[in-house]
Amino acid sequence: LVIGEMASTLAHELNQPLGAIANYNSGCIRLLKSWSHSADGARSGADATEAASLLVLMEKCNAQALRAGEVVRRIREFVRRPPDLRPQEAQSLLAAGLAAAEAEAPEWEAQIRLELDPGLPQLAADRQMIEKVIVNLARNGLEAMRACEPAERTLRVRAVQRQRQVEFQVRDRGCGVPAEAEPLLFQPFYTTKSEGLGLGLAICRSIIEYH
Repeated sequence: LVIGEMASTLAHELNQPLGAIANYNSGCIRLLKSWSHSADGARSGADATEAASLLVLMEKCNAQALRAGEVVRRIREFVRRPPDLRPQEAQSLLAAGLAAAEAEAPEWEAQIRLELDPGLPQLAADRQMIEKVIVNLARNGLEAMRACEPAERTLRVRAVQRQRQVEFQVRDRGCGVPAEAEPLLFQPFYTTKSEGLGLGLAICRSIIEYH
């Protein structure tokens, strides 16, 4: 997958500077701890307080750098492994994929409704990949309804049979997508979110096209 290759390259390039940040930070933390525990009485109380505050900040920074490195490692593992297509139940796929998004629903005062056509056939799918698509689409829908009244924040997720295929539908009650943005939605790095990376929908499309 093109998106997978791009993500793997980004992960490789980012992993080294993140590792360096963590190593430099670890050295700073060791020095600060040595300074804080020193018996040198020449330092003032203010110096000791500043050192303690700086130590806390550096430890937090170190933890975030290590966390970012772990995220990169998981991305590399995800894009390198071959897809594993196995028979899957539509209800099980949706339920698992919505679990993470549903955990965020109380914070946004939203409801998630799951609707299934009866007698849906099993699907040949990579469970982990499809769950990532469901989570991404559900979160997008929940975020799109932030400006709605709480009573109107309902996310409907449906599975319907279309001949020999099963179609998943994720519908929110947000403001919709501007017409000028529609042709760009699935392009890598295009985003309408202030803090978005613009890779979510591109990866989703790549996964669905593979299936």
